[in-house]
Amino acid sequence: MTDARDLLDHVVRTIRYRAGNSLQDAPASFANARVGDGHWDALHTVSHMNDVLAWCLSILKDDEAWETAEPESLESETKRFNDLLESISTQLRSDEAIEVDMKRILQGPLADVLTHTGQLATLRRLAGKPVTPENYFAATI
Repeated sequence: MTDARDLLDHVVRTIRYRAGNSLQDAPASFANARVGDGHWDALHTVSHMNDVLAWCLSILKDDEAWETAEPESLESETKRFNDLLESISTQLRSDEAIEVDMKRILQGPLADVLTHTGQLATLRRLAGKPVTPENYFAATI
């Protein structure tokens, strides 16, 4: 694996850890938590993150496509989130050629998902159960 691929895989694992802290054992009110009218709630934020991650995977596979999925439940979106991160990590760790400039992956989809990861932590606090050192988890993908 190249240094760039290794670095991007580390970023993917960082996203998994950081966002996972907000998603794991979230209170029922978390899915609908929002900062105000006209803003996405947590469910729609995670769904958008999934759309961005699916786009990222399509770029890595040299078959770029964007699709906007309709969110189902926070549970299903969290599973989709973890599955997409695992697929991206697997793609980055594979011997398969990747013909895209890795900077585009970092500056585009991964940076966007990192931004929304911070928003999830805020929404979790608004839902009444903030992320604290006591509820950190160990991400394994």
